[in-house]
Amino acid sequence: MKHKRIVSFLLLLCLLGSLGWASAAEPPEQWLAEMPEESGAAVRALRAAPLTAGDCGEDARWELDEAGTLTIRGSGAMQNAPDFGNKNRIRAVVIEEGITSVGASAFYSCKRLQSVTLPGSVTAVGESAFRSCLLLTEVLYGGTKAEWEALRFTGSSGLNNAVIRCTDGNIGLPQLAAPTDLSWGRSYSAASQGGGFSDWNGMISWAVGGSAGSQNRFRVLICDAETDEALFYETWSGGTVRSGHVSTPFFLAKAERSGSYYFIVADLGDGTTFRTSEPVVSEPWTYTAPADALPAAVDMRWEKQSTGAYLASWQFDGEPKPDGVILEFYYAAERSASPTVIGRAMLQTAVTERLLPLQQIEQWGEGYYFFRVRPLSADLSALDNGPWSPMQSVYTGDVEAKLVQILAKLGDGTDEAAREEAVKAVRQLDPAALAALLAADTDNSGVTAKLAVLEYRCGRRPAIEVEEKLAPALPREKITAIGAGLNGDGAAVLRFEPVKKEQVPNKSLVALEYFSVSLCGAESGETLYGAGRELAVPVKLTIPLPVGEAAEPRLFLQSPEGGFREIPLTVMALPDGPRASFVLTELGEFMLARPWRPGMEWDLNEDGAFTAADAAVLFARVSEGSAAPELDADGDGAVNNRDALALFRMAAEIS
Repeated sequence: MKHKRIVSFLLLLCLLGSLGWASAAEPPEQWLAEMPEESGAAVRALRAAPLTAGDCGEDARWELDEAGTLTIRGSGAMQNAPDFGNKNRIRAVVIEEGITSVGASAFYSCKRLQSVTLPGSVTAVGESAFRSCLLLTEVLYGGTKAEWEALRFTGSSGLNNAVIRCTDGNIGLPQLAAPTDLSWGRSYSAASQGGGFSDWNGMISWAVGGSAGSQNRFRVLICDAETDEALFYETWSGGTVRSGHVSTPFFLAKAERSGSYYFIVADLGDGTTFRTSEPVVSEPWTYTAPADALPAAVDMRWEKQSTGAYLASWQFDGEPKPDGVILEFYYAAERSASPTVIGRAMLQTAVTERLLPLQQIEQWGEGYYFFRVRPLSADLSALDNGPWSPMQSVYTGDVEAKLVQILAKLGDGTDEAAREEAVKAVRQLDPAALAALLAADTDNSGVTAKLAVLEYRCGRRPAIEVEEKLAPALPREKITAIGAGLNGDGAAVLRFEPVKKEQVPNKSLVALEYFSVSLCGAESGETLYGAGRELAVPVKLTIPLPVGEAAEPRLFLQSPEGGFREIPLTVMALPDGPRASFVLTELGEFMLARPWRPGMEWDLNEDGAFTAADAAVLFARVSEGSAAPELDADGDGAVNNRDALALFRMAAEIS
């Protein structure tokens, strides 16, 4: 076979050489016009019908033409999972006489494949040979029904929903009726109880019914009208049929772009009582994305309800508000697994919350649940849909119970393989849930102690290094870090270093210390975790507080972009001085601060002391409009009554 291919290639080179094709560039049209008719036609055929071909068995070869018909000819068995290039181009498969078996997964996920011709010489069909061929409804078999029944099938071939047309009759289940009234831009979801639809750009709909009925499951493909490429497919099932129609936002759920589209829909049979209907193709719809788009959803949250269900909520920041929302729920059993869509809804009002029912959580089990939302515009000619929000996750399992299980499996930590497995397992725990438990464990007797024991038994307690200039403020012996060593792949060092900064979040704060925290490899010195990288396992840190500053300490993490995020603190009074305990999900640069307290420069009535009377003076100056800009006590850039109130509160604290 390879010898024949080489000869064919050489003959093609000779043909092109005889036509004066001196370079790899495409010959201009005038060259073709000057050629003899026979030669010109040969070149035109080569250019107009770029057939793709290849081997698919020791003595089997495939060829795909422009119409999407894949022909397999030769003799013997096909190989498993042959490479046919872009499977979306395949509309029909014709296997010629002489081929004896179809390889496993040979046509797996050929989404546009509608018919297959099999010769009587085929005696075996491999597992999943036609699985996920979404539109395949017909097999033309060159043998009798008895010969078909005698074929050897390995596992599920994927032909349950196809009719088998044999030489002496058909084999197959009753076929569902094909959908009708395929339309773009109609939404039956918001129709009144009396029927009808509303206009909604980008929605797709079809009518259900027919004498064979429906099993309320449909396969939908969205295709590019210019290239006929199947862009994506979805399954609609279990939804509400209104006015005899189904409408769905499948197109709107994707990141659509300007272009021309059509969709294909088929009523899915279960392969037991009915087979799938004939696929039906819609008219094309042209979409031109406008320049302006809706703003994204913000403030994504999960909130556990007393019933055990979880409420997903979000907000819309800015104008205009959306006309509707697409919401998607996802599930993953493990933190590292790819989430699976478990629900999608189009809400045709600008709602800001949706409940994930307890029944759905019980159905899928404990694990990671996600949601995301996309604002929708009812008029895509004027305003585009907003972007999808980031995924917001929640873990529904019992993290502390999982930690106990990990410890029990680890044992005393003498087995090296068990230690490595324990580290991997704790990294699979949900970091947000674990961080919340660590923060709530204020006396360190619960999940904090368990995590500390796990870190110790795994031999992962990190060394703590404090740069010399920072040591007087943060002495190493007064710092504890729990969980940090579980983030590295070996011995690690938690390093504290001073940072030169003058910036504070606002003027109402006074900085006490600027420092950075990073996790480094003990041998390489390489930074494993620093600013901007989320920790695999949260870290609970305890640091000393400056004497006299334990009443109102504030800690801020500065982002790489320059903003500040406050870290909640738990203050503890110990015999050798106060400590602040806090939980981190990322490391970076920190600022330890205290509230600003007014000095004698705020003695506005000049009586030698700062009291509430000075706040009254500021009230009077604000009302008169004579307050100087430097009297901005709360640091918001303006001098007003709020600054006077701030002085009143500070004066009350001092007195």
